[in-house]
Amino acid sequence: MHKIDWIRIRNFRSCEDVFLNFESYAPLVGYNNAGKSNILKAVKWFLRPTGLQDKDFTNIEEKILVTAKISGISQALLDSIDDNHSESISPFINEESLYIRMEQRSPGGAKGLRKLYVSVGGENDEDEWEWSVNPNGLQEAMHDIFPEPIFVQSMDNATDDVSKFKTTSTIGKLLQQLSSQIENEQHELVDALDTISRRLNFDGTERRIVKSI
Repeated sequence: MHKIDWIRIRNFRSCEDVFLNFESYAPLVGYNNAGKSNILKAVKWFLRPTGLQDKDFTNIEEKILVTAKISGISQALLDSIDDNHSESISPFINEESLYIRMEQRSPGGAKGLRKLYVSVGGENDEDEWEWSVNPNGLQEAMHDIFPEPIFVQSMDNATDDVSKFKTTSTIGKLLQQLSSQIENEQHELVDALDTISRRLNFDGTERRIVKSI
């Protein structure tokens, strides 16, 4: 399974220079205002970059840099994405790993302020690696590999959140994601329920009777 192995966040909000190793499940635990949300926002920006503003820079005179190692990029994964996108990243894959860097040099929404880099990595410091600037299809390949990230704010009042049932509320966002996933996999769900029905119904063709002695 492919995943973000580690990420380094520099000059993003309260993350002056933060390095994190990620396991398959990586909860962030800390007191209020410790910077947990800023880490998640940096990850979201890395996966789906948009224009950053003054408030997003720790030091407005410096670049924002988010660098990550993506591991588990197998041939099976490459075969499952768009052929052109697969071809754009294949030259940079080293031992099923890919190193990606997203940069924004100053505040603003213009695409020209952002650059995407890719590298095969190395033994020395990442700033000394050989980086290729935004090869064609790299950003699209990233979209193929990773789903749209979901950033859900904490609930001040769970009862109130449920009663509103809007797509802007926490519960609403989660339900929207769940319903879209069910819709995408509707046929698989129907087949699974049909199998259960045949096994449980009294006159089901695959009903099983277990007798204890």
